[in-house]
Amino acid sequence: MASSGNDSDDQGMQVTRHFKTTSDTVRQAALALKCALESYPFGPAMTVFRLFNDSGPVFAMLNEDGDHLFVRVSEEIHEAAEGIEGMDPKKFWKNWVSLDLAVHKDPGDITAYINESWIEVAERRPVADQKRLGLHS
Repeated sequence: MASSGNDSDDQGMQVTRHFKTTSDTVRQAALALKCALESYPFGPAMTVFRLFNDSGPVFAMLNEDGDHLFVRVSEEIHEAAEGIEGMDPKKFWKNWVSLDLAVHKDPGDITAYINESWIEVAERRPVADQKRLGLHS
């Protein structure tokens, strides 16, 4: 849920500012991608972002607390993950990492990781799926 706060603008007028939470940033970035949807196969403990439908391939997951994002990365980044602050390599699927969103909190970085994960997953789909995703003309 987004937070808000009261502040004054440059002319001293009282204004309310709204701030997106990291969870909002993740959700907005993931659902902006072609053929993306959100599901809850594990209940509220994990938001899962998939391609096509509720049984489609997963490209990102966000835990219930909104403090860890799970994404697929390139093999090079996965191999280097242990040396990157706030990144933990995972073994449940090939080349997946957990990002500590207290460390990786920049909205641009979060969006870039989600986009990269979408591409990593989309490029491994059959050609017909890749066409649906706009990867082939």
